[in-house]
Amino acid sequence: MKLSLKQNNDKWFVEVRNSDKVVRKAMPDKETALKVIAELERKNKPQSEDVDNQPIEETAKTKHERLLTRYTENLDFDSFGSTTKRWIDESYQTLRNSTQERYLPILVKWILPRFSKYPIDQIKRSEIKTFLLGIYQTGKSKSTVGLVRDVLSNVFEQARDEELINHNPTTKILKRLKLERDKCLKSKPLNLKEMNIVIDTCKEHFPEMFAFFMIAFYTGMRLGEIIPLEWSDIDLEKREISVNKSFRLELIHTTKTDENRTVKISNALSKALIDYRLKSRQRILFLNKGKYYSQNKIRDYLKQILTIAGLRHVRFHDLRHTYASLMLSLGEPIHYVQGQLGHKNASMTLDRYGKFIPNDKNQGLNTLKNALENIKN
Repeated sequence: MKLSLKQNNDKWFVEVRNSDKVVRKAMPDKETALKVIAELERKNKPQSEDVDNQPIEETAKTKHERLLTRYTENLDFDSFGSTTKRWIDESYQTLRNSTQERYLPILVKWILPRFSKYPIDQIKRSEIKTFLLGIYQTGKSKSTVGLVRDVLSNVFEQARDEELINHNPTTKILKRLKLERDKCLKSKPLNLKEMNIVIDTCKEHFPEMFAFFMIAFYTGMRLGEIIPLEWSDIDLEKREISVNKSFRLELIHTTKTDENRTVKISNALSKALIDYRLKSRQRILFLNKGKYYSQNKIRDYLKQILTIAGLRHVRFHDLRHTYASLMLSLGEPIHYVQGQLGHKNASMTLDRYGKFIPNDKNQGLNTLKNALENIKN
Protein backbone atom coordinates (compact mmCIF):
# COMPACT_ATOMS: atom_id res chain seq x y z
CA MET A 1 0.00 0.00 0.00
CA LYS A 2 1.27 3.46 -0.96
CA LEU A 3 0.04 6.64 0.72
CA SER A 4 0.38 10.19 -0.54
CA LEU A 5 -0.91 13.67 0.21
CA LYS A 6 -2.73 15.45 -2.63
CA GLN A 7 -4.12 18.94 -3.07
CA ASN A 8 -6.67 20.05 -5.67
CA ASN A 9 -7.40 23.76 -5.46
CA ASP A 10 -8.10 24.37 -1.74
CA LYS A 11 -9.06 20.77 -0.97
CA TRP A 12 -6.75 18.17 0.59
CA PHE A 13 -6.91 14.43 -0.06
CA VAL A 14 -5.23 11.27 1.17
CA GLU A 15 -4.55 8.96 -1.77
CA VAL A 16 -4.31 5.25 -1.04
CA ARG A 17 -2.87 3.06 -3.78
CA ASN A 18 -3.10 -0.71 -3.47
CA SER A 19 -2.03 -2.62 -6.59
CA ASP A 20 -4.19 -1.21 -9.42
CA LYS A 21 -6.78 0.29 -7.08
CA VAL A 22 -6.53 3.98 -6.21
CA VAL A 23 -8.80 5.61 -3.62
CA ARG A 24 -8.89 9.28 -2.65
CA LYS A 25 -10.34 10.41 0.69
CA ALA A 26 -11.23 14.08 1.18
CA MET A 27 -9.84 15.71 4.33
CA PRO A 28 -10.98 18.92 6.07
CA ASP A 29 -7.45 20.35 6.10
CA LYS A 30 -3.77 19.55 5.51
CA GLU A 31 -3.03 18.86 9.18
CA THR A 32 -5.77 16.24 9.43
CA ALA A 33 -4.59 14.63 6.18
CA LEU A 34 -1.02 14.33 7.50
CA LYS A 35 -2.28 12.77 10.74
CA VAL A 36 -4.36 10.23 8.80
CA ILE A 37 -1.34 9.30 6.65
CA ALA A 38 0.86 8.92 9.75
CA GLU A 39 -1.72 6.68 11.44
CA LEU A 40 -2.19 4.51 8.33
CA GLU A 41 1.58 4.19 7.91
CA ARG A 42 1.91 3.19 11.56
CA LYS A 43 -0.76 0.51 11.19
CA ASN A 44 0.86 -0.88 8.03
CA LYS A 45 4.44 -0.66 9.27
CA PRO A 46 6.26 -4.00 8.87
CA GLN A 47 6.91 -5.71 12.17
CA SER A 48 10.64 -6.19 12.51
CA GLU A 49 13.16 -5.94 15.33
CA ASP A 50 15.32 -3.73 13.15
CA VAL A 51 12.49 -1.56 11.82
CA ASP A 52 13.92 1.59 13.46
CA ASN A 53 17.22 1.02 11.69
CA GLN A 54 15.73 0.56 8.23
CA PRO A 55 16.59 3.45 5.89
CA ILE A 56 13.64 5.63 4.82
CA GLU A 57 13.68 6.35 1.10
CA GLU A 58 13.37 10.05 0.39
CA THR A 59 11.27 10.87 -2.65
CA ALA A 60 12.37 13.56 -5.09
CA LYS A 61 9.50 15.80 -4.01
CA THR A 62 10.33 15.39 -0.31
CA LYS A 63 13.96 16.22 -1.04
CA HIS A 64 13.01 19.33 -2.99
CA GLU A 65 10.68 20.51 -0.23
CA ARG A 66 13.42 19.97 2.36
CA LEU A 67 15.87 22.01 0.27
CA LEU A 68 13.24 24.70 -0.24
CA THR A 69 12.91 25.08 3.54
CA ARG A 70 16.67 25.19 3.92
CA TYR A 71 17.09 27.97 1.35
CA THR A 72 14.17 30.17 2.45
CA GLU A 73 14.13 30.19 6.26
CA ASN A 74 15.86 32.52 8.74
CA LEU A 75 16.61 35.19 6.14
CA ASP A 76 16.04 38.95 6.06
CA PHE A 77 12.56 39.99 4.92
CA ASP A 78 13.86 41.66 1.75
CA SER A 79 16.08 38.75 0.69
CA PHE A 80 15.32 36.78 -2.46
CA GLY A 81 14.89 33.58 -0.42
CA SER A 82 12.43 35.16 2.01
CA THR A 83 10.44 36.67 -0.88
CA THR A 84 10.37 33.24 -2.51
CA LYS A 85 8.87 31.75 0.64
CA ARG A 86 6.07 34.32 0.65
CA TRP A 87 5.42 33.65 -3.04
CA ILE A 88 5.26 29.90 -2.29
CA ASP A 89 2.80 30.51 0.55
CA GLU A 90 0.58 32.93 -1.39
CA SER A 91 0.62 32.39 -5.16
CA TYR A 92 2.48 29.14 -5.89
CA GLN A 93 -0.31 27.04 -4.37
CA THR A 94 -2.78 28.35 -6.97
CA LEU A 95 -0.68 27.05 -9.87
CA ARG A 96 -1.54 23.84 -11.69
CA ASN A 97 -0.06 20.72 -10.13
CA SER A 98 1.95 20.04 -13.28
CA THR A 99 3.37 23.58 -13.14
CA GLN A 100 4.35 23.16 -9.50
CA GLU A 101 6.12 19.92 -10.38
CA ARG A 102 8.23 21.77 -12.96
CA TYR A 103 8.94 24.87 -10.89
CA LEU A 104 10.04 23.30 -7.60
CA PRO A 105 13.13 21.43 -8.91
CA ILE A 106 14.23 24.55 -10.80
CA LEU A 107 13.98 26.64 -7.64
CA VAL A 108 16.09 24.36 -5.47
CA LYS A 109 18.56 23.23 -8.14
CA TRP A 110 19.49 26.52 -9.79
CA ILE A 111 17.77 29.65 -8.53
CA LEU A 112 17.88 29.54 -4.73
CA PRO A 113 21.50 28.32 -4.42
CA ARG A 114 22.51 31.37 -6.44
CA PHE A 115 20.21 34.16 -5.22
CA SER A 116 18.69 33.07 -1.90
CA LYS A 117 20.66 35.41 0.38
CA TYR A 118 20.76 38.39 -1.99
CA PRO A 119 18.68 41.47 -1.07
CA ILE A 120 16.11 41.28 -3.86
CA ASP A 121 16.44 44.95 -4.78
CA GLN A 122 20.19 44.48 -5.31
CA ILE A 123 19.92 41.76 -7.97
CA LYS A 124 20.83 43.38 -11.27
CA ARG A 125 19.46 42.52 -14.69
CA SER A 126 23.02 41.93 -15.89
CA GLU A 127 23.48 39.25 -13.20
CA ILE A 128 20.30 37.49 -14.31
CA LYS A 129 21.41 37.58 -17.96
CA THR A 130 24.76 36.02 -17.02
CA PHE A 131 22.94 33.42 -14.90
CA LEU A 132 20.53 32.40 -17.69
CA LEU A 133 23.26 32.32 -20.32
CA GLY A 134 25.32 30.10 -18.04
CA ILE A 135 22.48 27.58 -17.82
CA TYR A 136 22.03 27.62 -21.60
CA GLN A 137 25.76 27.12 -22.17
CA THR A 138 25.72 23.94 -20.08
CA GLY A 139 23.59 22.40 -22.84
CA LYS A 140 20.12 23.07 -21.47
CA SER A 141 17.39 23.88 -23.97
CA LYS A 142 15.75 27.25 -24.56
CA SER A 143 12.62 25.76 -23.03
CA THR A 144 14.46 24.99 -19.78
CA VAL A 145 16.02 28.46 -19.68
CA GLY A 146 12.54 29.87 -20.26
CA LEU A 147 11.20 27.94 -17.28
CA VAL A 148 14.00 29.28 -15.07
CA ARG A 149 13.15 32.80 -16.22
CA ASP A 150 9.44 32.19 -15.50
CA VAL A 151 10.15 31.14 -11.91
CA LEU A 152 12.46 34.12 -11.38
CA SER A 153 9.81 36.43 -12.79
CA ASN A 154 7.18 35.14 -10.38
CA VAL A 155 9.37 35.88 -7.37
CA PHE A 156 10.24 39.37 -8.66
CA GLU A 157 6.53 40.05 -9.24
CA GLN A 158 5.93 39.12 -5.60
CA ALA A 159 8.58 41.67 -4.60
CA ARG A 160 7.03 44.27 -6.88
CA ASP A 161 3.60 43.74 -5.30
CA GLU A 162 5.23 44.24 -1.89
CA GLU A 163 6.91 47.44 -3.19
CA LEU A 164 10.38 46.05 -2.52
CA ILE A 165 11.33 46.79 -6.15
CA ASN A 166 9.95 49.14 -8.79
CA HIS A 167 10.24 46.88 -11.84
CA ASN A 168 10.74 43.24 -12.76
CA PRO A 169 14.33 42.79 -14.07
CA THR A 170 13.39 39.66 -16.05
CA THR A 171 10.95 41.45 -18.38
CA LYS A 172 11.75 40.64 -22.05
CA ILE A 173 15.16 39.33 -20.97
CA LEU A 174 14.92 36.21 -23.16
CA LYS A 175 14.32 38.37 -26.22
CA ARG A 176 17.45 40.40 -25.43
CA LEU A 177 19.43 37.18 -25.05
CA LYS A 178 17.89 35.71 -28.23
CA LEU A 179 16.72 32.75 -26.16
CA GLU A 180 12.98 33.04 -26.76
CA ARG A 181 11.18 29.74 -26.93
CA ASP A 182 9.93 28.71 -30.35
CA LYS A 183 6.12 28.75 -30.42
CA CYS A 184 5.85 26.77 -33.63
CA LEU A 185 6.30 23.02 -33.78
CA LYS A 186 9.91 21.98 -34.34
CA SER A 187 9.53 18.21 -34.54
CA LYS A 188 8.23 16.63 -37.73
CA PRO A 189 4.99 14.66 -37.27
CA LEU A 190 4.33 11.43 -39.12
CA ASN A 191 2.45 11.71 -42.39
CA LEU A 192 -0.70 9.72 -43.14
CA LYS A 193 1.18 6.89 -44.86
CA GLU A 194 3.65 6.57 -41.97
CA MET A 195 0.81 6.60 -39.46
CA ASN A 196 -0.90 3.70 -41.23
CA ILE A 197 2.36 1.74 -41.30
CA VAL A 198 2.81 2.24 -37.53
CA ILE A 199 -0.76 1.12 -36.82
CA ASP A 200 -0.45 -1.98 -39.04
CA THR A 201 2.93 -2.90 -37.54
CA CYS A 202 1.57 -2.54 -34.02
CA LYS A 203 -1.43 -4.73 -34.82
CA GLU A 204 0.78 -7.45 -36.27
CA HIS A 205 3.62 -7.51 -33.74
CA PHE A 206 2.07 -6.07 -30.55
CA PRO A 207 -1.68 -6.72 -30.80
CA GLU A 208 -2.12 -6.19 -27.05
CA MET A 209 -1.14 -2.52 -27.55
CA PHE A 210 -3.17 -1.92 -30.72
CA ALA A 211 -6.04 -0.15 -28.91
CA PHE A 212 -3.56 1.99 -26.98
CA PHE A 213 -1.90 3.34 -30.12
CA MET A 214 -5.23 3.74 -31.89
CA ILE A 215 -6.37 6.04 -29.09
CA ALA A 216 -3.14 8.02 -29.40
CA PHE A 217 -3.39 8.44 -33.17
CA TYR A 218 -7.15 9.03 -33.36
CA THR A 219 -7.66 11.42 -30.41
CA GLY A 220 -4.33 13.19 -29.82
CA MET A 221 -4.55 12.37 -26.11
CA ARG A 222 -1.37 12.71 -24.06
CA LEU A 223 0.50 9.59 -22.95
CA GLY A 224 -0.30 10.26 -19.29
CA GLU A 225 -3.99 10.60 -20.16
CA ILE A 226 -4.21 7.24 -21.94
CA ILE A 227 -2.38 5.13 -19.35
CA PRO A 228 -4.99 5.40 -16.54
CA LEU A 229 -8.10 5.15 -18.76
CA GLU A 230 -10.95 3.08 -17.32
CA TRP A 231 -13.90 1.62 -19.19
CA SER A 232 -16.17 3.95 -17.20
CA ASP A 233 -14.41 6.84 -19.00
CA ILE A 234 -15.52 5.52 -22.39
CA ASP A 235 -19.05 5.81 -23.78
CA LEU A 236 -19.14 3.69 -26.92
CA GLU A 237 -22.77 4.63 -27.64
CA LYS A 238 -22.09 8.37 -27.59
CA ARG A 239 -18.62 7.70 -28.99
CA GLU A 240 -16.86 9.82 -26.38
CA ILE A 241 -13.92 9.49 -24.01
CA SER A 242 -13.92 11.46 -20.77
CA VAL A 243 -10.39 12.72 -20.07
CA ASN A 244 -10.37 13.35 -16.32
CA LYS A 245 -7.02 12.18 -14.94
CA SER A 246 -3.37 11.81 -15.80
CA PHE A 247 -0.58 9.40 -14.85
CA ARG A 248 2.66 11.13 -13.84
CA LEU A 249 5.52 10.14 -11.56
CA GLU A 250 3.85 6.77 -10.87
CA LEU A 251 0.76 8.52 -9.43
CA ILE A 252 -2.69 9.48 -10.66
CA HIS A 253 -3.16 13.25 -10.90
CA THR A 254 -5.65 15.65 -12.42
CA THR A 255 -5.14 16.42 -16.11
CA LYS A 256 -2.25 18.63 -17.17
CA THR A 257 -4.52 21.67 -17.37
CA ASP A 258 -6.48 20.64 -14.23
CA GLU A 259 -9.61 20.63 -16.43
CA ASN A 260 -11.60 17.67 -17.70
CA ARG A 261 -12.63 17.38 -21.33
CA THR A 262 -14.47 15.03 -23.67
CA VAL A 263 -12.91 13.78 -26.90
CA LYS A 264 -14.81 12.27 -29.79
CA ILE A 265 -14.28 8.72 -31.03
CA SER A 266 -14.01 8.05 -34.77
CA ASN A 267 -15.47 5.00 -36.54
CA ALA A 268 -12.07 3.28 -36.77
CA LEU A 269 -11.29 3.87 -33.09
CA SER A 270 -14.78 2.78 -32.06
CA LYS A 271 -14.29 -0.57 -33.82
CA ALA A 272 -10.87 -1.07 -32.20
CA LEU A 273 -12.28 -0.33 -28.72
CA ILE A 274 -15.29 -2.63 -29.21
CA ASP A 275 -12.98 -5.48 -30.25
CA TYR A 276 -10.66 -4.77 -27.32
CA ARG A 277 -13.60 -4.66 -24.89
CA LEU A 278 -14.50 -8.24 -25.80
CA LYS A 279 -11.05 -9.36 -24.62
CA SER A 280 -10.75 -7.06 -21.60
CA ARG A 281 -12.16 -8.17 -18.24
CA GLN A 282 -10.56 -5.46 -16.11
CA ARG A 283 -11.75 -2.03 -14.98
CA ILE A 284 -8.63 -0.32 -16.30
CA LEU A 285 -8.01 -0.62 -20.03
CA PHE A 286 -4.26 -1.15 -20.01
CA LEU A 287 -2.41 -2.98 -17.25
CA ASN A 288 1.04 -4.54 -17.20
CA LYS A 289 1.06 -7.48 -14.78
CA GLY A 290 -1.62 -5.87 -12.66
CA LYS A 291 -0.01 -2.41 -12.60
CA TYR A 292 -0.20 0.71 -14.72
CA TYR A 293 2.18 0.77 -17.66
CA SER A 294 5.15 3.03 -17.05
CA GLN A 295 5.59 5.79 -19.60
CA ASN A 296 9.01 4.41 -20.51
CA LYS A 297 7.48 1.00 -21.25
CA ILE A 298 5.08 2.60 -23.74
CA ARG A 299 7.93 4.56 -25.29
CA ASP A 300 9.85 1.29 -25.70
CA TYR A 301 6.89 -0.20 -27.57
CA LEU A 302 6.86 2.76 -29.96
CA LYS A 303 10.61 2.49 -30.51
CA GLN A 304 10.30 -1.20 -31.37
CA ILE A 305 7.37 -0.58 -33.71
CA LEU A 306 9.22 2.15 -35.59
CA THR A 307 12.33 -0.03 -35.87
CA ILE A 308 10.38 -3.01 -37.22
CA ALA A 309 8.54 -0.72 -39.66
CA GLY A 310 11.80 0.85 -40.84
CA LEU A 311 10.58 4.36 -40.04
CA ARG A 312 12.40 7.32 -38.50
CA HIS A 313 12.20 7.53 -34.72
CA VAL A 314 9.79 9.99 -33.18
CA ARG A 315 8.72 10.65 -29.60
CA PHE A 316 5.40 9.41 -28.29
CA HIS A 317 4.28 13.04 -27.95
CA ASP A 318 4.81 13.38 -31.70
CA LEU A 319 1.79 11.11 -32.16
CA ARG A 320 -0.25 13.96 -30.64
CA HIS A 321 1.39 16.33 -33.12
CA THR A 322 0.59 13.84 -35.90
CA TYR A 323 -3.10 13.84 -34.97
CA ALA A 324 -3.30 17.64 -34.85
CA SER A 325 -1.36 18.24 -38.06
CA LEU A 326 -3.31 15.64 -40.05
CA MET A 327 -6.70 16.84 -38.80
CA LEU A 328 -5.93 20.44 -39.72
CA SER A 329 -4.37 19.53 -43.07
CA LEU A 330 -7.53 17.57 -43.91
CA GLY A 331 -9.67 20.63 -43.24
CA GLU A 332 -11.04 20.06 -39.73
CA PRO A 333 -11.97 23.34 -37.94
CA ILE A 334 -9.35 24.77 -35.60
CA HIS A 335 -11.80 24.90 -32.69
CA TYR A 336 -12.64 21.20 -33.04
CA VAL A 337 -8.95 20.25 -32.94
CA GLN A 338 -8.40 22.61 -29.99
CA GLY A 339 -11.18 20.88 -28.05
CA GLN A 340 -9.82 17.42 -28.81
CA LEU A 341 -6.32 18.39 -27.68
CA GLY A 342 -7.48 20.23 -24.57
CA HIS A 343 -5.73 23.47 -25.41
CA LYS A 344 -6.81 26.50 -23.40
CA ASN A 345 -7.64 28.51 -26.50
CA ALA A 346 -7.54 28.25 -30.29
CA SER A 347 -4.59 30.62 -30.56
CA MET A 348 -2.39 28.04 -28.80
CA THR A 349 -3.42 25.42 -31.38
CA LEU A 350 -2.91 27.92 -34.19
CA ASP A 351 0.57 28.92 -32.97
CA ARG A 352 1.75 25.31 -32.93
CA TYR A 353 -0.03 23.80 -35.89
CA GLY A 354 -1.13 26.73 -38.08
CA LYS A 355 1.36 25.85 -40.79
CA PHE A 356 -0.55 22.63 -41.46
CA ILE A 357 -3.79 24.44 -42.34
CA PRO A 358 -4.29 24.33 -46.14
CA ASN A 359 -3.42 27.64 -47.74
CA ASP A 360 -4.66 27.58 -51.31
CA LYS A 361 -4.27 31.22 -52.41
CA ASN A 362 -6.55 30.67 -55.41
CA GLN A 363 -9.31 29.08 -53.35
CA GLY A 364 -10.85 32.37 -52.24
CA LEU A 365 -10.54 34.27 -55.52
CA ASN A 366 -14.15 33.83 -56.61
CA THR A 367 -15.76 33.16 -53.23
CA LEU A 368 -17.58 36.52 -52.99
CA LYS A 369 -18.55 36.46 -56.65
CA ASN A 370 -20.05 32.97 -56.35
CA ALA A 371 -21.89 33.92 -53.17
CA LEU A 372 -23.43 37.00 -54.82
CA GLU A 373 -24.47 35.00 -57.87
CA ASN A 374 -26.18 32.46 -55.61
CA ILE A 375 -28.15 35.29 -53.96
CA LYS A 376 -29.29 36.66 -57.33
CA ASN A 377 -30.36 33.22 -58.48
